[in-house]
Amino acid sequence: THGWYDEKVKRLGKLGYRSIGLGALDVTDAKAAEVMFPSGLPKPNESKVSLEARIHEARRHARESLVRSDIETQSLKEMMFVGFACFSAPLRSSSPRVVNELKSSADVIMLTGDEPYASYAIANKAGITNGKKK
Repeated sequence: THGWYDEKVKRLGKLGYRSIGLGALDVTDAKAAEVMFPSGLPKPNESKVSLEARIHEARRHARESLVRSDIETQSLKEMMFVGFACFSAPLRSSSPRVVNELKSSADVIMLTGDEPYASYAIANKAGITNGKKK
């Protein structure tokens, strides 16, 4: 059902990008809004306190009171995919040379928590895969 999403993650990974899917949830009627804005959602020019100050206060409340499960248990069906945040962490220029030197006396492996396609792309650039396609 989410083939397009998986294909995009795969394509970004093959380019060596680490990606995070971003979602949005309308929290105007949710516990999150109640926690962040205990006196109600801010409206411009509503009080002597600036909108910016109320938002900073809401962030403080959220850090202190809001936990991830408050958002996740709302109803993930309501959450809407809005895009990807992609990050590039290029290899140091010396990495392929160092990997090659290590290979003469040891088996070189890479341990990572990155998405598999991004991991493979980085390992390939570093010379760990011996140029084998996956």
